[in-house]
Amino acid sequence: CYGGSRFPTWISLPCFDKLTRITLFKCENCQLLPSLGQLPSLESLTLAELVLVRIIDLSFYIEATTFDEDNFVAFPTLRKLEIKAMLSLEEWKDMGEVCCFPELSKLVIKDCPHLATL
Repeated sequence: CYGGSRFPTWISLPCFDKLTRITLFKCENCQLLPSLGQLPSLESLTLAELVLVRIIDLSFYIEATTFDEDNFVAFPTLRKLEIKAMLSLEEWKDMGEVCCFPELSKLVIKDCPHLATL
């Protein structure tokens, strides 16, 4: 189990481009989600029991502060997204006009009692 409050930036490096499945489970000190939206082969993502994460924001979709908004697609191949037992999660921000999750077919949000904004 990763013990830091932030994930290292290398998690979104091109060497992980073939990664198809990620589960982040019980990372008890994690406060910020890693930037995973740029992983081109990611098909399944589970976020579970990340009890200190309060907000899913822009940094979850993309690491860079500048990007080509017209051509960027966040999570281009993600089919399944599960968010479970995120007890402190209050808000999930979108990326406005940027295309996100174009292939998503299954979304599970369970046991997130404080989530008020999607």
